[in-house]
Amino acid sequence: MKTSVVIVTKNRKDFLLRAIDSVVNQSVKAYEIIVVDDASDYDIKSVINNLNVESLKLIINPKSFGGAIARNIGAKATNGDILMFLDDDDAWQVEKIQTQLECFKNDEKLALVYSGRKIVKDSNLSLVIRKSASKKGGDISKLIFEKNYVGITSAVAMKKNIFNSVGGFDENLPCRQDYDLWIRISAHGNVAWDKKYSVIYTLFANPMNQISGRADKHEFAADYIINKYSSYLDNLPFILKRKSIAEKYFSVLKSYRRTDYKKSLEYAFKSFVSFPSIKTLILLLPQTILKALGI
Repeated sequence: MKTSVVIVTKNRKDFLLRAIDSVVNQSVKAYEIIVVDDASDYDIKSVINNLNVESLKLIINPKSFGGAIARNIGAKATNGDILMFLDDDDAWQVEKIQTQLECFKNDEKLALVYSGRKIVKDSNLSLVIRKSASKKGGDISKLIFEKNYVGITSAVAMKKNIFNSVGGFDENLPCRQDYDLWIRISAHGNVAWDKKYSVIYTLFANPMNQISGRADKHEFAADYIINKYSSYLDNLPFILKRKSIAEKYFSVLKSYRRTDYKKSLEYAFKSFVSFPSIKTLILLLPQTILKALGI
């Protein structure tokens, strides 16, 4: 199986070099690396040419299209059987490609394989502060509505023919395009956790430096996804449907917590009404109490 890796970037030269380096140094090499520059304001062409990586191809967008369109542009330019994406501020451990290809070889029913994350801060890229992986697998076509059990774009390997058949990333979404794609792909085959934590995920102190860090984008995405899959949600068991809607609002709550406390309360209430939970109830407490608790 040939692996194609798509890296979308914008104005993150140092992080981009780190991301590319992590792909080039894989224990099993990628067939090709496609870098899609979404209208950076520096001379990225000279930077890429200086790397002298034969398998690397650069696509420069004439203007900034956003993550979903840029990733789809990159995917259309690939020639491999297995498609992987890497955000420019993330990096891979050396075994990522090898481990995920082995998963596909061992189970022909797999549509998608994901890895866990080692989370670091932008202030110290070598210090892992925690790990994250859902460890869910098999047929999650209904369960995926409840929560993004697959994770981030950088963690996934998928069959390109299935990616194409479901239409790629939804270009109407300003964020959570990955979650939306997993919903559609999981309807076409099983998923698996590769039992590794092969992605180094960078957490920025300034949320505006995070890809899709703006909370209003998450607000739009929550309503969009709920409306897009309303017929699917209506066919789910009642409890799963309510939990699914609550999760969408909880994601908005989390994105607003760092920038707009009043808005976060609004979505905490919406989430709690949709499906009451202890974690949401706690976040409805006054801000002074939450600070005292270190939350």
